[in-house]
Amino acid sequence: MGKYAIGLDIGTTTISAIVLDIESGELCRSVTVSNDTFIQSAHAWERMQDANAIAEKALAITANLVETFHSVCSIGVTGQMHGILYLNRKGNAISPLYTWQDQRAEITLPSGNSACKEIRAATGYTIRAGYGIATHYANMKLHLVPDDAASFCTIHDYIVMLLTGRTLPVTHASDGASLGIYDLRANAFDYAALKQIGIDPAMLPEVTVEETVAGYYNAI
Repeated sequence: MGKYAIGLDIGTTTISAIVLDIESGELCRSVTVSNDTFIQSAHAWERMQDANAIAEKALAITANLVETFHSVCSIGVTGQMHGILYLNRKGNAISPLYTWQDQRAEITLPSGNSACKEIRAATGYTIRAGYGIATHYANMKLHLVPDDAASFCTIHDYIVMLLTGRTLPVTHASDGASLGIYDLRANAFDYAALKQIGIDPAMLPEVTVEETVAGYYNAI
C-alpha cells in the first residue's frame, strides 16, 4: 500500500494540493497556483472561467506530485461548490465553468421574472443565483445550453473524470445538494420538481452518499 495521500482543491481564486504521509500525518508538500482563468464578458452578471485551462493546471499539479512521491495510495478531490459546466456524451467539457458567482438566474427573463422566481413559483424550492440548477434553468430560457450537452457537473467532478477516464460524472451528496432542488431526506435530486420546470433528470450527475472510489489514475 502507498504511503502518501494527495488532496486537490479546485478553488475559485487558487488551485491547491497537499501531500500527506498517511502513517504519520505529516504534511510533506503544499502547492498553490493562481486560478487566473476568468473569461471577460460584456455582461456584468456573467462570472465564467475556462474549464479546460483549470483542468490543465490541476492535472499538471497532480502529475508532478505523483512523479515526485512514488508511493501515493489515494487522491481526493474537492472544489468550488454550486458552479457547473456542460459535458457532451464523450464526457468532454463543451462550455465554460459557470461559477457560483454567476448571476444570470437573477436577471429578467422574457417572461418578466427571474429564473429563481420561476423555479420557486413552480416547485416551491428557494434557489439562489449561482446554484447549478438555477444557472442551467436560466441558460435554457436564454438558449445558451450547448446543442450537444448531455449532462452537467461541478468543476471538481470534471477533474475526477479526466483523472480516471470516466465519461459520466459522479458527485457526492454534499455537492449534489449545492446545485439545488435536492431532497435532503431522500439524499437525491427531486426529479418530480425538476420535471415541473422542464429539466431532464438525465442531465444531472449520478449522486453517491457514501465515500466512493470514482476510478483510478496510474493505478492510484
